[in-house]
Amino acid sequence: MEMREIRRPGFIWIDIFNPSIADLKKIGEEYKLDLTTIYDCMEPEHLPKFEIVDNTTFIILRSYDHESSKKSDKIQTVTNKVAMFFSSDFLITIHRQEQIFIKDLFDKMNSDQPDTIFSTYLLANDIMFKMVRSYEPVVHGIYELFEALEQDVFNKNKKVRMVQSYLLKRRIDIIKRVLLLMKDPIVGLMNSAPAKTRLEFKNTKEYVDKLVYQVDVVHDNLVALLSLQLAIASQQTNEASHRANEVMRVLTIFSIFFLPINFVASVYGMNFSWMPFAGEPWGFWFAILVMVLTTVGIFLWFRRRGIMQSKDL
Repeated sequence: MEMREIRRPGFIWIDIFNPSIADLKKIGEEYKLDLTTIYDCMEPEHLPKFEIVDNTTFIILRSYDHESSKKSDKIQTVTNKVAMFFSSDFLITIHRQEQIFIKDLFDKMNSDQPDTIFSTYLLANDIMFKMVRSYEPVVHGIYELFEALEQDVFNKNKKVRMVQSYLLKRRIDIIKRVLLLMKDPIVGLMNSAPAKTRLEFKNTKEYVDKLVYQVDVVHDNLVALLSLQLAIASQQTNEASHRANEVMRVLTIFSIFFLPINFVASVYGMNFSWMPFAGEPWGFWFAILVMVLTTVGIFLWFRRRGIMQSKDL
């Protein structure tokens, strides 16, 4: 476990990094934290939540993990959990991975004058705001990728990247769900905070609402783009199937023309001592005439039936 802290008159901030259950129990005994909430801190898959237990507020939030794989499609792999315990005079933050925004806040506050007065509620709001803000770059990045994918759809020289569109849709779904879940802790803390700090929480809530709106726009655009890509892929498959059917149709028609000719030729190719018209000087031309008339007859019958109307023939 790594722990860092800032102590001022009436203010304590303890930041705990990668603790064990024994470490958390020790902190819980010192600050009289509920044991159930301590166990919640150790669950990596826990979703955002807000609870007030014995005048201590317990919050779980999730920030975006910018080092996650682009193929990740689960909340636990795309986001990082941060738990917070706080009251009017102390704040405890708990996380398994180093959070840059927490470190920056800690360094900034630690460099302030020793007599600077801090508020646990305002600090909690700053942490929540920066956690929500961690989603903004990826939302803008996904929108830029969406525009590139949209251009690919209308550019016939480029391959439609359907798999990438699907992965982006899965990721934006996760972001949307997490942001919606994070609104409840922010609203709950806003309602329970002192009146003089509620405006700060209101600004954070409005920022979440704005980001959720942007996510909704990107999500709807990605769903429409994916549907368009599926429609184009289906059309291309149908066109390829139609071309293959036309080729088989042309080959079938040509084989029908040559079938009776091959029959006549095979009959007169038999090794019998006597064949009708074989000994006559006009026998060869008679066989040719039969073949030509048969072919013309088939052609006229096909044309009358409309079989020869295809533009491919």
